[in-house]
This record gives sequence, structure tokens and C-alpha cells, in this order.
Amino acid sequence: MAGRQAVLVIDDEPNMTWLFKEALGHRYDVVGAQDGRSGLEVVSTQPVDVVLLDLRLPDMDGLKGIHEIRRVNSNLPVIMMTAYATVKNAVEAMKAGAYDYVVKPFEVAEVEKVIREALAETPSIFKNLEGWMRRRLRMCLWKQWKRVRTRYRELRALGLPERVVHEFANTRKGPWRMAQGPMNRALGNSYW
Repeated sequence: MAGRQAVLVIDDEPNMTWLFKEALGHRYDVVGAQDGRSGLEVVSTQPVDVVLLDLRLPDMDGLKGIHEIRRVNSNLPVIMMTAYATVKNAVEAMKAGAYDYVVKPFEVAEVEKVIREALAETPSIFKNLEGWMRRRLRMCLWKQWKRVRTRYRELRALGLPERVVHEFANTRKGPWRMAQGPMNRALGNSYW
């Protein structure tokens, strides 16, 4: 799934997976699963961006499948598909956390539109990762700044002039270590 968004089709009819691969394969990586258990295995082992889930599967009910998918990935949009359309099923699916409800037979363009909308509204993993990276970067910068202050205090305690302390406190460790001068002898090996 090299860089493209992945669509998982969980349906007991193999023709549905083939249909989506043919219709959406140019834009998405389409992965198929024949039953609920294999679909859950795909969700838990592979990166999936949206799930198309049939309401009636041989081994589990589609509503139970939504709950199981939510346990694995709570942000994953699930679009229910069914040929047995009732208002009760639609309401139950939406209450269970389905993003949308599509009735078979359907137009592929309609489903593609729903997939695009679901992907646009779903928070991206990269956005979450970006926030995490920003926090980590701030922490690292704060630690580096504290490290400079600590070096600065330690060098001042040695009685070195302000100009020398400022110059050496704000450089990386590498040049300090390589300079076989009085700084290394003054600080000793315990500092490094």
C-alpha cells in the first residue's frame, strides 16, 4: 500500500471486492475479506483508511463487526452496505458508529463519493503524528536549552571569563571533546 489510501471491503460475495478493485483501484488500494474475522485481522495488521462492511456476514453480524473494528481503531470510518435495507438497520448501524449506510444495488460513483467524504472528515494519522512530533521537538529543545544553562553554570563555577563561558556553553560536545585543551582537563571525564 505504497502511499495510497487503503479501502477494506468486508463482504461474503467475492464479486464485491472485484467490483471495488476495478472501480476504485486507480485511486485506492482495495483489500478484500470474505468474512468478519479475516476483516478484523486485516484491520489489526495492515494500515486501512476506510472500511466497507456488509451488514450480513457468515460468521458475524455487521453491527457486531462495527463494534469490533472500533475496538481496534476508533477513528476508522466504517460504511455499511446491505441489500436488506430497513430503517431499523440503518438507525442501528448509525448508532453503532457507522459513517454512512449504502443500499445494494448502488452506483459505484455514489460509494466513491461517500468514501471521499469519510476520508476528508477523518482525522489523519499524520496530523496526530505531527502534533506528537511537535511536542517531542519542544521537549528536546527545552532539554537542550537546560543543558546549555547547566554547562554555563558549571563553566562559570570554574572561574572562566564570561566570553569563554558563553562561547563554549553554546557549542556542541564534539568540538569540546576534540580540543585537547584546558577545558577538557578542567571539566574532567565525569562531565562527558
